[in-house]
Amino acid sequence: MICSADIKNLLTVNFNTDVFYNQIDASNLGYGNKKSIISWSGSGTLNLNITKTLMFQLNSNYLSARLTPQGEFHPRYVINIGARQEFLEGRLSLLLTVSDLFNSLKREIDINTSQLIENSVAARDSRIFYLGFSYNFGTKSRKPKDINLKYDEN
Repeated sequence: MICSADIKNLLTVNFNTDVFYNQIDASNLGYGNKKSIISWSGSGTLNLNITKTLMFQLNSNYLSARLTPQGEFHPRYVINIGARQEFLEGRLSLLLTVSDLFNSLKREIDINTSQLIENSVAARDSRIFYLGFSYNFGTKSRKPKDINLKYDEN
């Protein structure tokens, strides 16, 4: 499912999600009976144009629990934020982003077999901050407001 909304040139929201049924039969590998789960993932982006030259963005991703033949991955999510300020009529941009705003991104898996029971967690030590700039050389190509589509009917 995909949902999008655009409120004039002020706010843009995009959201998508997928739902799926997952079934694993690893009995031929020596593991137990069939296992199944309903999993889903989703992502969303919100763009807010505060002024003509200042833009704010919020981005999120979520992945629910998933099966493996030996166990299960735990759900995981992340939220990122960023801002862009343009200068010199859009030729120069200052960018600031923070990845994993709430320090929530981790990969956790439970392994549960007759030979091994383990919970493993892998995570970064801290958030990541980016500060950068970009400069556009040359001229901006602008599309004309009135675009007439032409079709080749031959």
